[in-house]
Amino acid sequence: MSARRPTPHAGWSQSAQFRSVARVAIRAYNATRHTLPKCEAVRRTDGGLCQQIAMGNGRCYLHGGRTPKGKDWHKPQPGATATKTQRKLKDIERAAKKRAKRLDAMTLDERKRYEDWRKTHRPGPRATERAKRAQAREARERLAEMDRPAPQTAEAQALAAVIETLRHQAQQLKAAQDTATTNLTDGIFG
Repeated sequence: MSARRPTPHAGWSQSAQFRSVARVAIRAYNATRHTLPKCEAVRRTDGGLCQQIAMGNGRCYLHGGRTPKGKDWHKPQPGATATKTQRKLKDIERAAKKRAKRLDAMTLDERKRYEDWRKTHRPGPRATERAKRAQAREARERLAEMDRPAPQTAEAQALAAVIETLRHQAQQLKAAQDTATTNLTDGIFG
């Protein structure tokens, strides 16, 4: 194992004077930390606001800024600084050149297959489309299960027979009751 070379500032950062200056600075920061603006992003866990300290764009280092949704997800958004925006634009331009070079190298047959593929595949995250298809498939399967009659077991068939005999007995009792009430309505003069 090789020995670490000492840096010019190593002595200062390990000195008692440095530690006391750092201690004062962190105490001053902690005293005003609760007054600093908080991140405005919504937490996924409970829907509350993120409690991290916000950067200049109103978001914390974890949430970093707004991500476009829907049809604008792929459009470049301005960065927090001009250099960041320039870097984003250069990355997009580099990717476009790489794509153009790859397309130029294709044969006519490969190019036609690629164009056909582009017509059927929309840009964007595949996971969302996959999840939608899986949800639709699951709904279709549940609806198909609801339409199918449930197979009757031996116990269910026995219960159905008992229910049928009870219905028959109830009809007989009702018929007997009807004849008894007609006899009573005749009265003594009937």
